[in-house]
Amino acid sequence: MCSEERPQPDDASNAPSLPADTTSESSDEATALTTAPTTEPAAEPIVEIVAAPSDEPPREPWPLTRYLATHNPLYVVSAAFIVYGLFVSFPAEAMPGRLPALALSLAGYVLLLGGTACVLRKLGVLWEDLRMLGLLAVLLLTMVSLALDNPLQADPKTGPLWSLGGALFAAAVAEALVFGLRMRLPLGYRLPYHGLMSLFFLYPIAVQQFAVEAADLRLQWLLFGFATVAAAILLTLVPAILGGPAYVSQNGTPWRFPWYPLAIFAPLVLFVCGRAYFLCESFHVVGEHESIFDPYFLAPLWLALAVLFLAGRRHTRSRLPTNMALMLPAFAAATSFLHSGDDAAQQAFLDQFRAATGMLPPLAVLIAVGAFYGAAAIARVPRAFLGFNAAVVTATFVGRDSTSLFDPPAVMMSWPLLIAGLLLLGRAMLRGEAAKGLAGALSLTAFVVVEGARHPGFPEMILGYHLLIGLFWLLAWRITSEASLSFRVASVAMIVVALVNQYTRGRTGILLEVPDWIVPWYLPCLFLATFSASVLLNDKLLRYTALAILFRMVGVFGIRGYRWAKLYVAGLDALVAGLALFAAAVGISLARRPKPATVPLDDAAPEPQQT
Repeated sequence: MCSEERPQPDDASNAPSLPADTTSESSDEATALTTAPTTEPAAEPIVEIVAAPSDEPPREPWPLTRYLATHNPLYVVSAAFIVYGLFVSFPAEAMPGRLPALALSLAGYVLLLGGTACVLRKLGVLWEDLRMLGLLAVLLLTMVSLALDNPLQADPKTGPLWSLGGALFAAAVAEALVFGLRMRLPLGYRLPYHGLMSLFFLYPIAVQQFAVEAADLRLQWLLFGFATVAAAILLTLVPAILGGPAYVSQNGTPWRFPWYPLAIFAPLVLFVCGRAYFLCESFHVVGEHESIFDPYFLAPLWLALAVLFLAGRRHTRSRLPTNMALMLPAFAAATSFLHSGDDAAQQAFLDQFRAATGMLPPLAVLIAVGAFYGAAAIARVPRAFLGFNAAVVTATFVGRDSTSLFDPPAVMMSWPLLIAGLLLLGRAMLRGEAAKGLAGALSLTAFVVVEGARHPGFPEMILGYHLLIGLFWLLAWRITSEASLSFRVASVAMIVVALVNQYTRGRTGILLEVPDWIVPWYLPCLFLATFSASVLLNDKLLRYTALAILFRMVGVFGIRGYRWAKLYVAGLDALVAGLALFAAAVGISLARRPKPATVPLDDAAPEPQQT
């Protein structure tokens, strides 16, 4: 510690100045006061104690301390231990009379979490902790519904009463949390929340009515329809999401749209997936490690979530909602192919699905995904048009009886390639997009090949190959960018390959051999088409290519004509040789003719003057 005296101002410039509008009388009094002798003792100097500067930087808090200052993960750890302890204490193999104890214990812990959240709200605790407590309460309410499955099976008479009471308890807890935390939850979100939560408790009551016989088709379709009903309830969120931030303004929390109140539905969506699986495990008893559940059960849920993301994309500049809306249908289509086929229960339900819909789930899901992408493309969602065409092209390789992509028993369908090709090519012609044009041309070519393979003797390879050349010319005429040159060069390369293949009569292996009925007309038609394209595109490279085809055509037909004439003129070889020598002699004579003498310009006679 050190001490120092505060410096006193010894300069008049440092003294405070008087106001400009001070009267002369007050200035005289001030002068008198300053000149009058003072009898008071001089003031002691003011001493300030200043801390000595330290070279050490301030000590930062530990990362764990800094994290705990804004987050409190102990709530989650505590809930995990309590839930584990309850499930261990009340296992499913216990006596039927003790089975409701697990649900009651979980309900008591939910009350503890909700009450703690309301008390902490009055004490002004951080909203991060309140949010954690609220989400844990919602998650544990769904576990209460899961714990009531065993009482529902053990006692069909009193079990529905337990489930109904659980639904009322869940609704009461939700309303108490909204009231105790002083939150504002509009009806557009509140009603779907209560619908989903009630579904967890009440849907098993309908399933239990048909759980006596595992082979009952009504039971199997109810198990399959759980995720579909949940997806339908989620779609009721669309009007509220379209309302945007204004619909949830001043909600009583520091959270803004879309985190509030959509974050409430995140654990519910996750539990829908788990609930769909455990419903099959609880009510469809077919054997150990067997269940009719397959990932395609959840396909309606992924499509409903994609619709919700599309509804919310207009209220944000981020691309995340659009990307999620386009990825979820593709995820649904991909998971529909994840079928093991080992369980007899799964295979039996697949047979029932095939009999009811006329197709297996992969093709059904793919059709639904294509319909979603088509609707999104009509709504002008970016990249939805490509998603629609991808779904259509994929349908080519998926048959009605296919359980996996490129399944060998599946019969390829050609009409999806035709639809995708026409749409892509039309889009490219309207907007001049090279990539879509190339995809459309390849799709149409594949359509000709696939459809022609069904008809024996049809030259599908030759027609598809030359159709692609013509489509390249069409795209080169419409597209004005550098891709136009690429299409022209590619067409010329394909024509050269075709000429080589025709010269070797298909022995090169690049193309199949040209059918006999096409051989006489092949080169003339190719020449006319290439020459017409060169005129239309005003392209020199195509003109040279047409000239090469003409030389090849003259050579082919000239040799054939010479052989035909030689049958009637025995000395045709000698005549041709004589004419050739005669032409050579004439050429030599022309080359040996004397050159005309040149007269120098200086010696030239002057031109006569005109009079």
